[in-house]
Amino acid sequence: MYVYFGEVLCDYLQLSGGRCPFLIESETRDPKPRVLFTGDLDPGTYYLVLYNVPRDPRLGIGSDNTEAISVVVGLTQE
Repeated sequence: MYVYFGEVLCDYLQLSGGRCPFLIESETRDPKPRVLFTGDLDPGTYYLVLYNVPRDPRLGIGSDNTEAISVVVGLTQE
């Protein structure tokens, strides 16, 4: 499962071409559970993209499994 977080909504072609200006990109299999943090963010709209990567045996990435997700968003105020 790849996870992306940013201020810009990207379509699949932009995402697959690596042309999205994400604040966070996590393209790894482990660790599970995955925990991501940001620094201070300005008020606004943000996008969370979760991509279940299909298995590609030639590249050794992806999975034949359907992944389960649970998302927890925490906000702190200083």
